[in-house]
Amino acid sequence: MSKNVLVIDDKPESQNVVKNYMNEIACHFYTTGDLVTGLKLFNENNINLIIFNLLAPIGNGIEFLQQIKRKRPDASIIAITEDGKTKQISLKKASLVDRFLCKSFSRSDLIETFNSIGYFIKTEL
Repeated sequence: MSKNVLVIDDKPESQNVVKNYMNEIACHFYTTGDLVTGLKLFNENNINLIIFNLLAPIGNGIEFLQQIKRKRPDASIIAITEDGKTKQISLKKASLVDRFLCKSFSRSDLIETFNSIGYFIKTEL
């Protein structure tokens, strides 16, 4: 199956961090700065993995996650957070998020997170 990754973050530099770290793997990346456009991209494409900023503007994060899980329960979701431990725990309990990455994450953090959800990436990248 082709791996299609949707990155949602209102800061283009954050979007590019993920793309640059993973530029050598066989993934197609879609990027946007808001959840509303992210949901549209998700609905129009066969997205397997969503990486999004918990504080992304324009849209409700919980509603976004619920819609994703309703449509594709098997879609993997990685939330990027600055700390937000309480929110992480509640989202994880609700089975809405598979993993969390704390800014500023390293390339090895990203690779480890991808590998933990089945996106196996060679560590020498």
